[in-house]
Amino acid sequence: MAVYSMEGTQSDCYPGTTVLINKLGIKEQKMLNVAEIRIVISMTAKYFTCKKCGS
Repeated sequence: MAVYSMEGTQSDCYPGTTVLINKLGIKEQKMLNVAEIRIVISMTAKYFTCKKCGS
């Protein structure tokens, strides 16, 4: 995952970090990475499950 350190992006990050402000409220990059991976896996599984059902 990308780490943002440019001055221009700091307003979009949590204060004192390079983590972009996110809907999950996660302020640690490693934890955000894990959450994003889990969401993608979950949504992918949901997509393929619905495809099998014909939806």
